[in-house]
Amino acid sequence: MFGPSWGDGGFYCHRWPVRAVERYTGPWNKTLANPILVIGNKADPVTPYVVAKKVADALGDSAALIQQDDYGHTSLAMHSNCTIAALQNYFLDNKLPTHELHCGTDQPLFPGSGLTVASLDKLHPVSNSTSTSNTSSSHGELGNALQRNCNLLIATIALAAATGLVLIVSLVSRIHRRYKLESAYGAYIHPGASEKTIEESGHTHGPYVLSAEIKSGGYPCIGA
Repeated sequence: MFGPSWGDGGFYCHRWPVRAVERYTGPWNKTLANPILVIGNKADPVTPYVVAKKVADALGDSAALIQQDDYGHTSLAMHSNCTIAALQNYFLDNKLPTHELHCGTDQPLFPGSGLTVASLDKLHPVSNSTSTSNTSSSHGELGNALQRNCNLLIATIALAAATGLVLIVSLVSRIHRRYKLESAYGAYIHPGASEKTIEESGHTHGPYVLSAEIKSGGYPCIGA
């Protein structure tokens, strides 16, 4: 019910058609049965500390204020041992600070990396021999991987060279074959030339040539 409007649900209260019967309607100057712990961050961009102080002042003796020298929204934005201890006293023992409490933070705003080689050695203590053997094993695996990559590169280059050589041989063979065909075609006497010579000499014979068309001096066609 409240999931989609969490955070801004207060802006829709005036649209509710009913009023809760258990709501508190005053008076507003009474002392609370259970005092309230109010916490405000010095650098909270959403709920600033000045507003938290106004709330605590309005409640008077029914509230205690913790001023947390912290960044971010809410008191849990950055870790503070002081604030955590005050919350434990409040929720477990129902105890409030007797005066306005100032709590600092135990977390740097921009923490650096605490991971170093020395810290890793402390977390994983091993003997020098084991460390040396692991290092040697790592170097051996790296060398094997480099050798495999080198062999693969050599095989790829050899395959490319063989493919190129086959293409060159095929191209030269085609050129040589074409040259031989052109030479043979040049030495070949086209049949049309001899037929033309025979026609000019009057020796024209064929099944579709009439005897009247035979020139003088020619030979008659001899039938079978």
